[in-house]
Amino acid sequence: MRRDLPLGMLGLSIVATTFLGSTGCGNAPIEATTSSALQWTTGGEVRIGFPQEPIFVGSYHNLPLQRALSSVGTSTVNMTRLAFRFDGPSGGCQISLSKDDPIRTSDRVMLLAGHLPGVYTLNIHNESGRWVGGGSFEVRGTWNDENAGPSLWYSSRTTTGNPPSAAWGGGPGGPQNISVSPALGTRHVGLLFFDTSSQRFASLDPPEEMRIRNQWSERTHAGFRFPDDGRLQESMAHYYREVSHGQFDVSVETIGTVSLTNDWDTYFASKSDTDNRQEPKGSLFQKLITAADSLADFATYE
Repeated sequence: MRRDLPLGMLGLSIVATTFLGSTGCGNAPIEATTSSALQWTTGGEVRIGFPQEPIFVGSYHNLPLQRALSSVGTSTVNMTRLAFRFDGPSGGCQISLSKDDPIRTSDRVMLLAGHLPGVYTLNIHNESGRWVGGGSFEVRGTWNDENAGPSLWYSSRTTTGNPPSAAWGGGPGGPQNISVSPALGTRHVGLLFFDTSSQRFASLDPPEEMRIRNQWSERTHAGFRFPDDGRLQESMAHYYREVSHGQFDVSVETIGTVSLTNDWDTYFASKSDTDNRQEPKGSLFQKLITAADSLADFATYE
């Protein structure tokens, strides 16, 4: 990847299984830990403890709930019969009723940040539809902590049988390559392009943009021929077909293009002080996948 051309791509190989949590399948997300203090809402019969700092796209956070105190005493609202609704567009944000620890006595729900940065409002209604509380929170697309990564959630349809890409057998002490699962059939891969504010695809001459997109298409599945040997056609898909004797293949679908809001240096850094080759920072892939949430159904990729 050329440093002077801040354009990129991401090949997505999404395993169709639930990790960390689900929005409605009852899977229990691991509790998110955060150093941010809570900002409690005011007004209404139920208070929400939102993270004080903006949250990262695709992350998840426990929201503690409390009955509010008033001049007439503690609210008697039924905390097990609450409905959570977003006021206006949700940006992909969701509320999960999954519990990370069923022994906890405090009431809480899980806030699942969506793919679109912005400020969102969450309202709480009781079983009769009456508003009993709510507040706002902010979702951002930039993660600045280089030592600790953000939490991550996603949900998808689960598959049965051997998970994709699981070919290593494992076992007791001694030889481990036993009971392997053969990799057969066709794997479906999504190809996602992205650019940054340092340079956009739209700023390129149309032939140059087409050259870049065609190059990725050729390298992944369409195939290309080396200049010194026009007879030899190569690509990722050609390689797997050849080494598997036609028993394993890869199909590639272009998802689209994601335009990241910040510049190149926000998402990439030099490998070291003496090596200027660029490598992605840890939060880049979470940012890209959540940003592409509205472009593709990731359950169709493996």
